[in-house]
Amino acid sequence: MRTPPETLKTWQEEGLTELTEENLSPYFQEVEKVLCVQSADAKHVGQLGEIMRTGAESMGFKEMGPLTRNAEGCDGKGLCHFGCLTDAKKSTNVSYIPLALDAGAFLMTGFKAKKIIRENLYNDREAQGIEAIGKGSQGQTIKLRIKAKKTIVSMGTFYTPNFLKRHGVESRWLGKNLSIHPAGVVTALFPDNNFENTNKIPQGYGIKDWREKGLMFEGGTPPFL
Repeated sequence: MRTPPETLKTWQEEGLTELTEENLSPYFQEVEKVLCVQSADAKHVGQLGEIMRTGAESMGFKEMGPLTRNAEGCDGKGLCHFGCLTDAKKSTNVSYIPLALDAGAFLMTGFKAKKIIRENLYNDREAQGIEAIGKGSQGQTIKLRIKAKKTIVSMGTFYTPNFLKRHGVESRWLGKNLSIHPAGVVTALFPDNNFENTNKIPQGYGIKDWREKGLMFEGGTPPFL
């Protein structure tokens, strides 16, 4: 999903005036192209979507339909939460990593970053690379030291600020402005319906009418293993 217009408006009011729909649209389009973003196929959403639509319409909602997903070629195996069995879901391993390798990147797996290299005597705020540690095929310890012009720390919302702080990176914004995606659940039992959980998308239908309130509804069924 793209950043909602209401959210962009709030950001602009707080000073991020360049983050408009018009300015961000080319970047959204580029990401959506790589991830093959498209509406879920109704046949793989299944009967659950029809029940969601009927209930939403009875309550006066108007903005609803199959969710947009990064899963080109999805055939509804029902296990999206645990990883796509057919790699239709365009997760990083089948999207951005192959693109990076094709562009000349090297991928080192099985290592844990231990230290940011900062050896510039004239600028100790500048990173020159990373030191990491891992294990070889025989279980032996391997130390990896990579020097680089640019170093990007991408460890997720929680690990990144902690890692940077441990290695002396100082900023008044470090670890601030955390945004999370809380989710609640409303459950219902339909004893006379067979939703074919193992042949449908677990979450394929959504209702957007209360988006301005910060609420999005998504219909889902649990996969039975």
